[in-house]
Amino acid sequence: MTADPETAYCADPVRLDKQSGMDFTLSPGIENLRARTRAFIEDNVLPLEADPENFSDHENIPLARLAPVRWQWGVIGIRPMCERYR
Repeated sequence: MTADPETAYCADPVRLDKQSGMDFTLSPGIENLRARTRAFIEDNVLPLEADPENFSDHENIPLARLAPVRWQWGVIGIRPMCERYR
């Protein structure tokens, strides 16, 4: 049985364009996720990384400083896929 090429790789079907081969237009749900992720990174992650006081002697951000950001991204529903299915 051959998989349907429009739905084989993701929950939102890839829309094929008959002339050029593929349409890379994001579905409304994926576009919403992209915009929310970008806003979250700009508002929370970049400021955290911009402050040298947030880094340890080994140039890592300690988990205690990351915990509030990780909690917030889970609350707004953009937790990485690998953490959703643990």
